[in-house]
Amino acid sequence: MVKNYSVLHSFYSEQTGRFYRLVSVPGDFPCLEISGIKMHCQGSGIKRSVNAMAASLKPVQGKVLDSCFGQGYAALELAKQPGVEKVWSFEKDSNVLEIARVNEVSKTVFENPKVLVQNKPIEEALLEFPAGFFDAVFHDPPSIRIAGELYSQEFYCLLFKALRKGGKLFHYVGSPGKKSGKDYTKGIIERLKKAGFKKVLEVPKALGLLALK
Repeated sequence: MVKNYSVLHSFYSEQTGRFYRLVSVPGDFPCLEISGIKMHCQGSGIKRSVNAMAASLKPVQGKVLDSCFGQGYAALELAKQPGVEKVWSFEKDSNVLEIARVNEVSKTVFENPKVLVQNKPIEEALLEFPAGFFDAVFHDPPSIRIAGELYSQEFYCLLFKALRKGGKLFHYVGSPGKKSGKDYTKGIIERLKKAGFKKVLEVPKALGLLALK
């Protein structure tokens, strides 16, 4: 549980049947919660974890895909890199975007000329891009229990197709199944390799994987 927090924004959505709230975190970025589930890594702090994940792709250049916008923290961090031309970021839940627009940290992303935010499921959006369009992909999806489709073989094949040869994919995985003894990470690595990624490396500092095409 987040301690010493205050609720910055909250509402219930009849459309999704979920309760949304943005809470302050002392010394860190605000945390988005959806029906009580925190949408950010809390172990090392939200800001620190976002920086570590983005750093895994450095040097980042050209066109970058940010698959799951959330509160736009990663999109903003990626856009700071001088070699990045543009960041395409997708969010299927309009309620999440509504909160981002009132979030003091993330609302500036909507005015950033290097970031294009679209209210659309990433699995649908990828079908609109030509093969090899992106130079790098940043994939920080909700947990596999919530968004299993974003960990599927079919989805990884879409990411592989959208990435240029020599491009890099960072995939946040966290530590799913750790308490129950299940190794979800092993399955993710196997599916990424089956999709065509020639090398998949674990990045412990960022709790994720770096896949190379």
